Amino acid sequence: AGKSFVNTSKLQPQEQKPQQQHRVLFVLGGPGAGKGTQSANIVSEYKCIHLSVGELLRKERLRGDQSPHAELIEKCLVAGQ
Repeated sequence: AGKSFVNTSKLQPQEQKPQQQHRVLFVLGGPGAGKGTQSANIVSEYKCIHLSVGELLRKERLRGDQSPHAELIEKCLVAGQ
């Protein structure tokens, strides 16, 4: 009860189509709240991966002209949004 799953079967290559659902956990908090620390603890304890939205956005921004979203990401990051 209280658990929800995301169907990720469409993310797999066509030849691998077993129906799989994965639990998605969002760790939210302000700067310095310990999101990274808690995420590292969760990863070390459970079979999962950690994706940091901030890190992904910064990486996309570094693609510069290759990214259609680099300018928008830069504006949002500078504004703290």
